[in-house]
Amino acid sequence: MSPGVPHKPLAIVLIVLAFPFILLSANITIAKQLEWRAPPPKKAGPAKLELGITRLREQGFSILKGKRVGLLAQAASVDERGISTVELLAQAPGVHLVALFAPEHGLRGEFNSNEAFSSTVDQHLQIPIYSLYEGSRWPTPPMLEQVDIMVIDLQDIGSRSYTYISAMKYTMQACFKKKIPVVVLDRPNPLGGLKVEGPILQKKYQSYVGTFRIPYVHGLTIGELAKMAVDDIPEKGTIYVVRMSGWHRNMVWQDTGLKWHATSGAVPTVESVYGYACTGLGAQLGAFHHGIGTPYPFSFLTHPRLSPLELRQRLEKERLRGFSYDILRIPQRPGKACQEGVHVTVTDWSQAEPMALNLLMLQIDLENWGPEGLQLCNQIEPNLVQ
Repeated sequence: MSPGVPHKPLAIVLIVLAFPFILLSANITIAKQLEWRAPPPKKAGPAKLELGITRLREQGFSILKGKRVGLLAQAASVDERGISTVELLAQAPGVHLVALFAPEHGLRGEFNSNEAFSSTVDQHLQIPIYSLYEGSRWPTPPMLEQVDIMVIDLQDIGSRSYTYISAMKYTMQACFKKKIPVVVLDRPNPLGGLKVEGPILQKKYQSYVGTFRIPYVHGLTIGELAKMAVDDIPEKGTIYVVRMSGWHRNMVWQDTGLKWHATSGAVPTVESVYGYACTGLGAQLGAFHHGIGTPYPFSFLTHPRLSPLELRQRLEKERLRGFSYDILRIPQRPGKACQEGVHVTVTDWSQAEPMALNLLMLQIDLENWGPEGLQLCNQIEPNLVQ
């Protein structure tokens, strides 16, 4: 997106961004890629969603038997019963779990966004937990020295800038360099697989918060992204994707029947997943706050130059489909006034346009900032919005 985009009327910007980006992952040709297919469930009856970790367990973890296993996981890496993948692999007969790898926020979600942390040892299993969010984002050769096969089980949230998909891609590349095969356990995209919105990332702006050249709301599962990553990695390697059963592209998280487990401190609920897609970029510039630190992260908007009533009226003026706006008061500590802002609710995800709301927030900021805000936006915007 050019630095001059904020000058344009919102309608023109949205027409440009609405140009369809169609990603047909089934048609992507990838060299040296294998797919690990578990047999269908034995029990008859209505189909239910089964995660990749569950299908791997149904196969008796056979692909891992007799091997020294590394695992890249996070706090939400659990099966349908809430049992962690760490525990499942540690207890699996014939599987030798030798190392754990932790992305941003840590293995158990104990760290904040952008907070670096050091490698340590799991006190229960007495195996290393290697940090992939300290000096390097890649597993180093010494970290992989004892690993015969790498398992990746990460719950993504469907927006390009969320860094777990970058952790997966970087880990795949490090493993391919060492000729270590990778097993990716598929999980649902909580936003579903039909909505695709936003500009495709330009190659010159790729970074850890944007390592895939995909639209901002990408509509892909972690397994599909793993397949796509193979084409971007110079080294060739072997990847097995353990597919889910019972998941369809028209399913959002509420359709899966699964409990949501916080993927980070700022994404504790499904509501915050939708909010991240709709307001995350809009609050990266200017004076907007989108509720981080409140009970409504990414859904509670405040602006220092607009009262809650003025902000709600400005948001409603644009008549964006699929959203409602309510003035909300959040109690503070004793002796402090309530915090007042606008709570954004996604009323109809099929109609909502996340990028439209992000861009509307940027436009509101420019309307209230003046030339100084525009100058700052021109300096920073390409790194965030592209």
